[in-house]
Amino acid sequence: MSKSKQIQSEVWEKALASRNRKSSSSTEIRFQHGDILKIEWWKDCDVAFANSTCFDRKLMRGITKLSENMKLGSFFITFTKELVSEHWKILNAKRYNMSWGAATVFIHQKVK
Repeated sequence: MSKSKQIQSEVWEKALASRNRKSSSSTEIRFQHGDILKIEWWKDCDVAFANSTCFDRKLMRGITKLSENMKLGSFFITFTKELVSEHWKILNAKRYNMSWGAATVFIHQKVK
């Protein structure tokens, strides 16, 4: 299993355990392509992912501000850079070797 799939699997299991739900085949997964600062991705989002290794401070601040609109208990996974906000708690931060080099994977949960 690739590191990316392993991380996704670990995050999914933590999300299910946290919400005390069982996995089902009716789980909806949507991918959105566009400018993250211009679309309302956070409205129905329970788990968000940003491969943020190369994101600059301005983009990370914008994502963090929008992410604060997510539901309490939601999860946000980032690479290399964390969400700096009192609204988010880091559940896990672990370094993995990726195809481009090492990156820290941050798993955040919305607490406020």
